[in-house]
Amino acid sequence: MIFRILEDKRLKPIFYFLLVFLLWSRLWALHEKPYHHDEGIYATLSFRYFQNFGYQFSPVTHGPFLYTFQSLLFRIMPINNFSGRLPVALAGIILPFAALGFFRKATSYRAISWIALCVFSPTLCYFSRFLGMDALLITLSVMVATLGLQWWKTERSIYIYSMAFFFAMMLCTKLNWLFYVFSFATFLIVSGDSKAVAKRLKEHWQDTLGFFMIVVYFFGLLYSTLGKHMSGIWDGLFGKMIPYWINQNKLQRI
Repeated sequence: MIFRILEDKRLKPIFYFLLVFLLWSRLWALHEKPYHHDEGIYATLSFRYFQNFGYQFSPVTHGPFLYTFQSLLFRIMPINNFSGRLPVALAGIILPFAALGFFRKATSYRAISWIALCVFSPTLCYFSRFLGMDALLITLSVMVATLGLQWWKTERSIYIYSMAFFFAMMLCTKLNWLFYVFSFATFLIVSGDSKAVAKRLKEHWQDTLGFFMIVVYFFGLLYSTLGKHMSGIWDGLFGKMIPYWINQNKLQRI
């Protein structure tokens, strides 16, 4: 789709303008704003993970994906306020392009409109500069949907295996992944496509099995802190994550 846009002489300069504005709005002065309370907690936990100070999953601070990803960035970049917020900035940059698989049969004008909506969205811009789970989760969910669609169209195993990886990262980000799965599932049911999807998964049982194996592997790897705290796997499933947030919903806030 991007190549189709670049082939259009009228859209080409618009695309480059949007790309430059996207990079500027997500990266410029990323380090200058003082860290919010939650940002400080996430950055500190990521630094402790990087320093091998014994990070262990806790439902209070959501899943381990952010801390794992950020600790990897800390190993290849200087540790400062900029690199601390870089994971969400990268998610905000990737998001407009992650969903272009939905526009394969659409016109270039629809695709460029989607990119423009993402680039100029105040909400997406804000969460792409705020160290938290939301920008990561929405980008991961879009990747899951896009790769799932590509697998449906091509039946190539690489797409469903890549989808499995990003789905596992969703599960390792924030419990809100339940709402995304609910949305995907209800869409398939309401649209009447659920039976066709079930049939395809049964026909390609090797791909289906590979999908679940990849999800289980990466879920266990991240929630166990790379094998150091195996109890984190159960805690991330049912032991702590869901009970904690159910109890939080019962607390009187005011």
